[in-house]
Amino acid sequence: MAAGEQRSGYGSGGSGSRNTATIVQDDRTQNAYGEYSFTYETSDGTYRQESGAQNDGQTSKGGWRYSSPEGRQVEINFVADQGGYQPSGNVLPVAPPLPYQRTQQFIH
Repeated sequence: MAAGEQRSGYGSGGSGSRNTATIVQDDRTQNAYGEYSFTYETSDGTYRQESGAQNDGQTSKGGWRYSSPEGRQVEINFVADQGGYQPSGNVLPVAPPLPYQRTQQFIH
């Protein structure tokens, strides 16, 4: 795929035609202590926001929202901290419950 080409149906509502979204919000902040935040939104409803800080390592939280090529609303939120990257959302798979009860705790 050449630079600038778009996959058929992706980002175009599935119609194959090219739609252009415009930026309707773009806010960004940053300071010398490692704290930051940004938010943007486009005219097609795509939305992204994130904030973070130095807190015994980098911590961040945020999320995004958009419509899939099939027209389904997709929303993902996350926290990234000492516990790792922890996403949640309506399109992410969820593991089934364990078929047994844990009897031990593992201590690192």
